[in-house]
Amino acid sequence: MRELEEEKNTLERVKREAAARAEQERNNTNQLRDELNRLKTKLDETKLKANEEKMKLDLKIEELWKERESTQREVEELQVQLHMTEDKVDGLQNQLHDTIRKLKDGNTLSSSKFYFSICSCLMFNSINIY
Repeated sequence: MRELEEEKNTLERVKREAAARAEQERNNTNQLRDELNRLKTKLDETKLKANEEKMKLDLKIEELWKERESTQREVEELQVQLHMTEDKVDGLQNQLHDTIRKLKDGNTLSSSKFYFSICSCLMFNSINIY
């Protein structure tokens, strides 16, 4: 009988230990579930922020492309204006050289002062093309 009593006590002790371990496992499981839920929430928040940032960057990229296209058009227009201006300067310089040659050929140039006056005037006109 004593042996039976000892076995009962051992069985009760084993049951208590098993119940304590099961309770500890439930606590650990609940803690892990809570941690998993916190991490899922944090992941969702991070995804949301990343998507918002992506949309902002996409808009910024679109804006920069439009600005780039506008700037390229402006550069092309300025290059056309530059070429037209250069052509006009070339034409005026040719006119100046022709006028100087004609004046020299006609012997109507009486002084270098008059010559420089004409050159300055024509050069000034070639600069103010617009």
